[in-house]
Amino acid sequence: MVKAMSMPITVPVPKEYAAKFDKKNPSTYDSDPTVQAFTGPYMIKSFSSSRGITLVRNPNWSASTDFRPAYADKIVWKTGGDSTVVARQTLAGTGSLMADGPPANVVKQAYQTKRTQLAITPLGERYVAMNTQKKPFDNVNIRRAVSAVTDKLAMNLVRGGALVGVPGTHFLTPGQPGFEEAGGNNGFGLDFMKANADVALAQKYMKKAGFSSGKYSGPQITVIGAAEDPGPKTSQVFASGLKKIGFNVKVLNVPQATMYSKFCGVPKNAPDVCSTVGWLPDFPDGYANLWVPFNGTAITQANNANWPQLNDPKINAAMSKASSVADETQRNQAWAQVDKMISQAAPAVEWQWSKDPLVTGKGVHGVMALWNADWDLAYSSVG
Repeated sequence: MVKAMSMPITVPVPKEYAAKFDKKNPSTYDSDPTVQAFTGPYMIKSFSSSRGITLVRNPNWSASTDFRPAYADKIVWKTGGDSTVVARQTLAGTGSLMADGPPANVVKQAYQTKRTQLAITPLGERYVAMNTQKKPFDNVNIRRAVSAVTDKLAMNLVRGGALVGVPGTHFLTPGQPGFEEAGGNNGFGLDFMKANADVALAQKYMKKAGFSSGKYSGPQITVIGAAEDPGPKTSQVFASGLKKIGFNVKVLNVPQATMYSKFCGVPKNAPDVCSTVGWLPDFPDGYANLWVPFNGTAITQANNANWPQLNDPKINAAMSKASSVADETQRNQAWAQVDKMISQAAPAVEWQWSKDPLVTGKGVHGVMALWNADWDLAYSSVG
């Protein structure tokens, strides 16, 4: 796909260079980032999954043949640390950019007192993924009931309110092709996707699912969310809604990396619910927005990002058809129809269309890349 190949992370690799890595199956090209081919201004000098990554000048790069200014000579990207502490250190210090979004209280502080050190761009979504392969969430009416009883406004407020997002009404996000064809901000008018919690409506869907009292009477369910702030608060708001329709809920908050690598991204270990997952499309197209999170053929046994494990043959087929449409207008309409099918299936509670905030240190000119809502290090500068 042309749009995918135009992504900044797409790098041409000479066949003769890649061959020695590709002799093994799977290829070992990704196992050591320091030996990968680089065409841009930077190359990886060192990498550690626990400590971070160091970028240095690519000696084969020339400013005369590239439009990117690439101001920095060296970039050190550190991983780990408490998000609140890191955010405050970044705002108080110099020469630093924080790559992850700061917690709500720090966003508020930056907006009120250090607005020039705060950048916000709309992209992506956050939702609660219900495991459609496990009871009781294999029942579409239970999933609709859960969506109806969830106070999406409260969940959005916990993360920072309107400054960083609004509750969504469908899964194609604002600014993406197909969004307007899918109803824009109003979506498809599905009652269970409204922002406010509606216990009575949730009970109606529970009755349709076979629970005559309007409340769930099955075994305890497990909800896993991120331990980093505001993850626990988000999970708490969600769980309180479930309890209103009879669910006995066990909430486990684990480090976000563990949430994905051990639980939500591993189908055999997946819990009943993953409460703090989110998705960013890699390029502007319905395919990038919807295929991986909701197509059954995209489910993998590790690093899985179809967290609801939705595998609906009709939706899969509609996606395949939409992905082959070349005409832009028809393609957007096709993906809007896919969006409607997914929204009706209610595999997840869409509680935020995100506006991602990032903070910088003093004297730092941070430039955000609109395609992934993160810092573009080839344009950002100090001083």
